[in-house]
Amino acid sequence: MKTIKKALLNSLLLVFSALIPVCGFCYQNEPAGFRGIQWGTDISTLEHMVLVKDKSDNPAQEGLKMYYKKSEVMTKGRAALNQVGYIFFKDKFISAQILTEGSSNWLGLKDDAFQIFGKGEQTDPSFEQYFWFGNKSNIKLNYNKETERGSLSIVSTQYKSQYQDNTEQLMGIIGLYGR
Repeated sequence: MKTIKKALLNSLLLVFSALIPVCGFCYQNEPAGFRGIQWGTDISTLEHMVLVKDKSDNPAQEGLKMYYKKSEVMTKGRAALNQVGYIFFKDKFISAQILTEGSSNWLGLKDDAFQIFGKGEQTDPSFEQYFWFGNKSNIKLNYNKETERGSLSIVSTQYKSQYQDNTEQLMGIIGLYGR
């Protein structure tokens, strides 16, 4: 069973990697961080951050921690946000995740993302899921119609080599820190 799980995760990583186009400029306004925090910033240099999740007890996710920022702006465009998480790997900022609830907030988040980054790649038109692949950052925008929950995940490509050997860790960074 463990071999099947590992094979499935490796397949997902391969598919995810295969979707990455090779280009000098992959999408407009590609971020080098999130809300003023650059990729690779050490958590010790930031003020007003509160640790909310520490995955050190799980070997597959060792080194991953999620923080919230005190006094966070809980809007993005016309979307009201439920959660804004800052994800660190070995104390270096590598990812951010925004969560919304409700179709109107999802549409606001999606419109904002399309306005900033351009229309993302949608691999399956039956799902509200879009991707942007770049040299500095990869972005995933996702919506579940049944739960009316949306998310926007931005992941640094700079530190990918540090966690890509552990596929479970990579999948954790891409989507673990949701609900």
